[in-house]
Amino acid sequence: MDVDASIASEEIKLSDLIPNPYRNLEHDPIDPKRVENHVTSITGTSKKGKLWQPLNARKSPNQPGKYEIVFGHHRVEALRQIHGPDHEIDVILEDLADTEMLKRMATENDPIWNHGFRHVDGVVDKIKKSLETEDGKVDKEILKKFLHEESEYFRRGHRIRLGASLIHACLSKRWPLHVVTQSLERLNLLKEGAVDREALYLMPNTSAAMSFLNVVKKNKIKFEDQHEFAVSVKRTGTFGEKNQELTYVDFLKWRGQNVIAREGAIDFCDSCLWRASKAIDNAVRHLQETHSASTNFGLSDEMSFEVSWENLSPRTLKKYYTSLSELTKMVDKTGDWLDALKAVYEAENVGDL
Repeated sequence: MDVDASIASEEIKLSDLIPNPYRNLEHDPIDPKRVENHVTSITGTSKKGKLWQPLNARKSPNQPGKYEIVFGHHRVEALRQIHGPDHEIDVILEDLADTEMLKRMATENDPIWNHGFRHVDGVVDKIKKSLETEDGKVDKEILKKFLHEESEYFRRGHRIRLGASLIHACLSKRWPLHVVTQSLERLNLLKEGAVDREALYLMPNTSAAMSFLNVVKKNKIKFEDQHEFAVSVKRTGTFGEKNQELTYVDFLKWRGQNVIAREGAIDFCDSCLWRASKAIDNAVRHLQETHSASTNFGLSDEMSFEVSWENLSPRTLKKYYTSLSELTKMVDKTGDWLDALKAVYEAENVGDL
């Protein structure tokens, strides 16, 4: 490990702290929700707006007077929101090489801490690029800074391939191999230009992202259509692969294209029925809420609207209107899914429903 044994602690202004050079904030931006959680946590402790543990940083080799934090970017932003940029905090300064900065950041972005797949992709991409030479091979000198020299990768005759296993070996042991494998698949598709980056990162988690990729590949969805499709998926709020397949059918129907039943018709029908039943359940719930509201407002069971709506607050009216609007949307959606079910049924020559 190329770390200087001498470690110093200094009071440094928040405005002088800059990100780890391996943290791509454009690709992996600060999450406002995480910052808000840190603000709540920091202000709610007995430390009175201070961190329980100091941050680690190194002097920036490129920006005099600035300090590159190893990790803790969300905590720094939270402190800025609490105290302002001129506030000073205790920072542990270390003499860290670039590879050590990357290794430490990978530890912070350990999946065990529930970081999103965007974070994971950022770490895996940085390690891959740091190991890769111009001709696509592995830089063994850089690799020695990640792995112990007694590693199997340095045994005579061992062929070193820059793949998921090697990158996995460079990371914390708590990183599952399949997480790295999936990340490389996403990164390779992005590099090839086969997948829209913004569309992919609209997905809320790894499972949804991999389902999105599978649907895109299976249906050969054009690059220029992927973002609009991803928005449709996000709008439905259902991210499983079968549900994304159904959303794609809706997407095609909305564009006026004919939808032909493919393989897995039975599973498709099951999904249609499941979605329709869920929509009906939600519609019933909204109807019950509306009926309950009508009772509270003094309306009759027949939903007579011969009342003075001026007596209701704008907030109550908005809630009432939203509930009825959702009910209408769900009823319409139920009809769409049942139509899709009928189309598959007839395409399989089962007969009329």
